[in-house]
Amino acid sequence: MATLMKRNTLTVGLVVMVAVLALAMLVGCSSKDKNKYGGPAGGGSGTGGGTPAKQEDTNKVAPNAIWNIKGAVKYRADLGQGIYDNVLLDVDFSKLDGGYPAGRYVGDVYVDSKIDASEYIKNFSNLVHGLASINFNVEGYGLRDQMPLTVSGLQDFEKGGNPWPTTTDASGKQVSPGKDDYVASTTFTMASKAKGTAGGQGDTGGGSFKLGNISASATGEEDVTLRFIIEPDSVWGNSLYEGTGGTRKVQIFVVVAESGKKSMTFSGEGTLTRQAGGSKNVQDYNSSHEGLGKKYGVDATH
Repeated sequence: MATLMKRNTLTVGLVVMVAVLALAMLVGCSSKDKNKYGGPAGGGSGTGGGTPAKQEDTNKVAPNAIWNIKGAVKYRADLGQGIYDNVLLDVDFSKLDGGYPAGRYVGDVYVDSKIDASEYIKNFSNLVHGLASINFNVEGYGLRDQMPLTVSGLQDFEKGGNPWPTTTDASGKQVSPGKDDYVASTTFTMASKAKGTAGGQGDTGGGSFKLGNISASATGEEDVTLRFIIEPDSVWGNSLYEGTGGTRKVQIFVVVAESGKKSMTFSGEGTLTRQAGGSKNVQDYNSSHEGLGKKYGVDATH
């Protein structure tokens, strides 16, 4: 009986420890904004005018359009001892008029996090005689809707002595925008909604045991920086002036920082899509554009 109680206590301790550790590391979204690089929350110091690439005919004017920035970036963070955090960050911003990408966008930022402790559990199970299985599920999410983002040409962004900040990709390589690229940078505080369950069963030889699922929930806050580098107008050439459709590449950079802890940096790619403008097209776009809340079936967390 004493041996069984000792091993049962050890198993309960494992489940509780892993659940609490994992839940404390999840992030989501909140309504506290702060732009650390100048300008209003959601953008850099640019005025939204942009600096289009030089064209042979300077009298050309790009047609009015609907602009949409989308991108889903995945990252697997190693939390140590065989525990991993599978992070997804999804963005969806729209600007409903203007011939060029520069200007004020409004959209959604969604983050979800799923903890994978299978390696840790496997290693632990090999050390505990009679531990048959552990049920473990921890995940969280955050959604910020109606979030502002200002896109500007690099020259406009850097007006007033605010140079493009040091930006690195997931490999640690420093990345800088080209002189004709469009850029955006915003920093805000994110809060999470997270929950988890855990349980286990086995037979120590002195008797079998089964632990019912232990439920837990947690919230947290971290500073998150999003940066975007968008390809210049020259990517499209004359089609920018002759047509209304098309896409161009967007580089997405993410930094998640928590006080006193090492920041998490990752990056990926998205797209800037241009559709025909006009009141009828804007109306159709608004009626069909679902947003990330509907896409993931969740409510905003701010």
